[in-house]
Amino acid sequence: MNSFIDSHAHIYLNDFNSQIENIIDNSIKNNVDKILMPNINFKTVNSMKNLSLKYEGICFSMLGLHPCYVEDNYEKEINDIFDFFDSKVIAIGEIGLDYFQSEKTFTNQLKAFKIQCEIAIDKKLPIVIHTRNTIDESIILNYNEKDMTNNTYNMAGTTKIGKFSAHTGGFGDSSISTLIRLSNGNINSHISVGISLPTGSTTEEITALMPSGAYKVIRAPYGMQLGTGTYDVLLGYTLSQTN
Repeated sequence: MNSFIDSHAHIYLNDFNSQIENIIDNSIKNNVDKILMPNINFKTVNSMKNLSLKYEGICFSMLGLHPCYVEDNYEKEINDIFDFFDSKVIAIGEIGLDYFQSEKTFTNQLKAFKIQCEIAIDKKLPIVIHTRNTIDESIILNYNEKDMTNNTYNMAGTTKIGKFSAHTGGFGDSSISTLIRLSNGNINSHISVGISLPTGSTTEEITALMPSGAYKVIRAPYGMQLGTGTYDVLLGYTLSQTN
């Protein structure tokens, strides 16, 4: 007999408190033997975790801040949410981008998305993405790993003191773009308009061997930084012909 997984259920919300036993019983009777629960915000963590403990092996919890609940204090809320992280968390979610709720918070949504993607990479967990009214946009998050090996010489530049290796890693700048169709038929043309956002860090530090022979933590050179620190307009034009 086939069994099923409910991949997205918010049954820990107060709306379902009086029905939860029936929901679980009906799920099991219909061969739904696993229910995956994406988190919403800090206020929902406790009820979700409690449900996953009560129905262990059936209900599985995730951790994340939903884009519709991203406020100015999103960094603190994300930290507070992930204070509940343990080995039973199966994924990072529900995270992503949502224009429908509010375009005003989009920059913060993007930054919150980036932070939580980094957590997922660190924890080696999958992510569950929410996207609404953003499907027409192309959103690119660049994850960078940069390494370098340097030789250090004395102040006169004549004697090699030694060499050191340095590493930086994390998400770089993000870009958002959209396609605008100009013509359709035998000759197709469209333009792409976008912007590169300086979401990548420009304050990465490395431990370097100095000419004095001592090691010192310094700001990494520009080429080792994850971002550019600038907003850049991205423009493109495509023309194609079909016979």
